[in-house]
Amino acid sequence: MPLYDILLGIQCFSIVLMLLECMYITKKWSQPAHNWLFFYCTTVLINNVGYLSYMLSKTEGESLLSWQFAYLGRAWTGFALMMFIFQLCRGKTYSGISTVFAFFHLTTYFSVLTMRHNGLYYTSFSFEEQGIFPHLIFHNGPFHALFNAITCLYMLVGLVMILRTMVSQKERRRKKQLFLILLAVLSDSVFCLLQISKKIPFLDMNSLGFTISSILIFIAIFFHDLLDSRELARDFVMENISEGIVVTSVDDRVITCNSKGRKLLQVLSPAPDTAVRAMKKLISENSPLNSGEETFSIKEEELKNKKGVAGKVYLFTDESSHYRYIAELKEQKQIADKANQAKGEFLSNMSHEIRSPINAVLGLDEMILRESGEKQIKGYAADIQSSGKMLLSVINDILDFSKIESGKMEILPEDYDLSSLISDLVNMTASRAEAKGLEFIVDIAEDMPHLLHGDETRVKQCALNILTNAVKYTPEGSVTLSIEAGRIDETSCGLRFSVTDTGIGIKEEDIAKLFSPFERIEEGRNRAIEGTGLGMSIVKKLLAAMGTQLDVKSVYGKGSTFSFTVAQKVRDWEPIGNYTETRKKELEKLKAYTESFQAPDAAILVVDDTPVNLTVMKGLLKQTRIQIDTAESGPAALEMAKARKYDVIFIDHRMPKMDGPEMLARLRADGESINQHTTCIALTANVTGDVRKEYINAGFDDYLSKPVDPKLLEQMLSRSLPQQLVLHEGDAGWQVTGSAPQAGDAPRANDASQENADLQSDMADALTQMQAQSTQALFQKLFGIDVSAAMMNCGNEDVFIDVVKVFHESIGKRAGDIEAFATSGNWQDYTVQVHSLKSSARLIGASGLSEKAAALEALGNKARGEGDEGAITSIRTDTPGLLAEYRAYTAKLAPLCIR
Repeated sequence: MPLYDILLGIQCFSIVLMLLECMYITKKWSQPAHNWLFFYCTTVLINNVGYLSYMLSKTEGESLLSWQFAYLGRAWTGFALMMFIFQLCRGKTYSGISTVFAFFHLTTYFSVLTMRHNGLYYTSFSFEEQGIFPHLIFHNGPFHALFNAITCLYMLVGLVMILRTMVSQKERRRKKQLFLILLAVLSDSVFCLLQISKKIPFLDMNSLGFTISSILIFIAIFFHDLLDSRELARDFVMENISEGIVVTSVDDRVITCNSKGRKLLQVLSPAPDTAVRAMKKLISENSPLNSGEETFSIKEEELKNKKGVAGKVYLFTDESSHYRYIAELKEQKQIADKANQAKGEFLSNMSHEIRSPINAVLGLDEMILRESGEKQIKGYAADIQSSGKMLLSVINDILDFSKIESGKMEILPEDYDLSSLISDLVNMTASRAEAKGLEFIVDIAEDMPHLLHGDETRVKQCALNILTNAVKYTPEGSVTLSIEAGRIDETSCGLRFSVTDTGIGIKEEDIAKLFSPFERIEEGRNRAIEGTGLGMSIVKKLLAAMGTQLDVKSVYGKGSTFSFTVAQKVRDWEPIGNYTETRKKELEKLKAYTESFQAPDAAILVVDDTPVNLTVMKGLLKQTRIQIDTAESGPAALEMAKARKYDVIFIDHRMPKMDGPEMLARLRADGESINQHTTCIALTANVTGDVRKEYINAGFDDYLSKPVDPKLLEQMLSRSLPQQLVLHEGDAGWQVTGSAPQAGDAPRANDASQENADLQSDMADALTQMQAQSTQALFQKLFGIDVSAAMMNCGNEDVFIDVVKVFHESIGKRAGDIEAFATSGNWQDYTVQVHSLKSSARLIGASGLSEKAAALEALGNKARGEGDEGAITSIRTDTPGLLAEYRAYTAKLAPLCIR
């Protein structure tokens, strides 16, 4: 039979063809689309092998078995072809729907496999030997109809997808590939419909359709590069690249994307159009896309062809590690900022806590130096002043270093007299050198200009640090200060400072250590020498800020030379002349302290919550004859400012309930106050940061740091008071107030009387020394105070008695306030009150009470700052004991307050 032989030949040809296709796909396999193409070709191969066996069968059993084998492939061909088309056209598939269809086809094959026992796929069948070859006659069941309907749906959807992709496709080769696949789907569709119609009942039309479609796919693969390596590479790279890729048309429709790009679009929005808009918004805001723990940056690029822009490509790059690193840096910066803030607060508190009592000590000591006529007492006072200034020097080193490290140290140039700067350096160094038995040599060039413009304070600080170090590390010999100036141009000069000593010298390998903060050279050898190890580090940083550096030359064991040159503007080229002669004349004119001005008609208000500070201010200004009113709180000061016109108001920064800046703000806002525009000067122990700028920004006219420098205080008042109220020596109304008589000032009648007076003085001193210890014990027993500490803090008996009276009068109110604040949990005001008690108890010599108040203040800081429950418990436990001891001083101090 020629027709039978032709059909057999076609089947054999299709089987060989499908084998070749499967082998070639296996060789080129790289993409998800190839998975489904291989699956399709395999199912067609199985179907055609089964149908070839079916055509060769002679009995019913052989035919049925061959038919069931053919359905092992046929049950899946439509599904496999559909999935291949989806991948080829980059359509979106849903795993849930795919799973449902796969289960259906599995059920279909199972129903065919068991058709002898059920009527799901075929209700019945019979074997006939008529026709071209023996075959089975089937009567279709419900599953058969459903299977055909789904197969037709596959073909329809596949045709639509291919046509849609062909329309948007610009590449000719790609269009030819799609056209051949379209013909393959059409052939399957036509022969499927012929099979459903049963026009030729003995012949299976689906197998012929599969054969034709396999020929068309073969042509697409081998003649039109359907599996071309470039296409494969492009698809492979796009799908497996770590970045997400989204391609859109000119009108922002999503054309294609890889799996990661599709996932990230879903993160933006389930709707593609909305997702694209959200993606473009992120790009415009330069913001990343966050997807769980991953963070992606988005980059936009235009797709161009010969006609112009054809679309856009969006690239999502995983930069999670970068953003995590940025987040870690931010976290570390926050930690560092908090640490710096804590350091700043610590330094501010330290400045306040240490400088406030130093203010009292040095201020009262200045009064002793002014008013005492006893040589020995003045010697003690001078030692107190020297030690106090040394302590201030250490504190200032630490605070200056902090300011430099935080970038808050500014160079503030202003006009200054070079002679004054040199005098200060010599005055502050000569006594130190003399005390160590060193020769202090001053070599000043006579041709230097006398009036310069620069930061006098910082230049002086650098030179003084070097001089101080030279004196400290020179056990014997000399220290030489040389200053000269070289002209740079018509408006500036290079001011050169050089300090040479005959000291211990520095090893060459140790020179670098000079500039390491808190590190000292040969610590074991120099441990007896005082210092913080910050001086040279500060000098280096200050000189760098002024555009210069420190030069060091040293020979170990023989001495060193430190020098630097700093550029300064010249305001007047007139030379300073012979400095040595000028200094001799100045020394001859030196005399005991006299006030620089008097202002009996001027009135000032001093506001400070610590009474002893008010006592110090009044003492320092006593000889200026200024009218001084005092207030211990902001509200009280505001009331006083309404009643009397003041020429200057000094306001302490840290006060309870209303601090200095708040009081100033209220004063300036009070339109009815007669002192609304009065000059206001801040009093502060806080010298960290750019203090002057902070207070000026807060509305103050100026500020004065504690401890109060008497000279600066008088200078500031002389500038700030109305000039018509200021009197200078020789003006009408000037009164000679006089200072305490100095040793040698009183006229002597004769040598014998002087010797008698000296003898009496020596006896009195001896008696005083013998009685000191018993007096100390007596005061401690009767009044509960260390009288020696109290007298050191207060300076003299009158001030001591005044301070004790103020302390005694405040016991009832302050104890009640502390108790009330502890009961209500107002830790802010509680801490302020125990802080004040700590300071005032220390001033009168009640050291035990002061220490207990200090411990509770530390607990109060924790309670108000961190809400520390342990601190709060300790406060509630320890406060009653403090109050009991505090209130006991009401009776103890009563005898001292009768005077």
